[in-house]
Amino acid sequence: MAILYFLGEEPVQNDQQQDCCLIVEVTAPDGIDSRWVQQAVENEIEEQFGKRLTLWSINEDEALHYLVYCYIDF
Repeated sequence: MAILYFLGEEPVQNDQQQDCCLIVEVTAPDGIDSRWVQQAVENEIEEQFGKRLTLWSINEDEALHYLVYCYIDF
């Protein structure tokens, strides 16, 4: 299994109306086309939240950087 990470192109608001980075972690079969996974995740976000959000593919280190940065920033 592969773990893929995606970062939202723009901030989203949490329950307290604060801007936050959206990081999506997806577990997918090895060898799957990450572009297909990215499109599926973007479609699901639009279906669930009514807003189209473009995602950027990032690696685990970049995802952790954003998590640490956001944690320290608050």
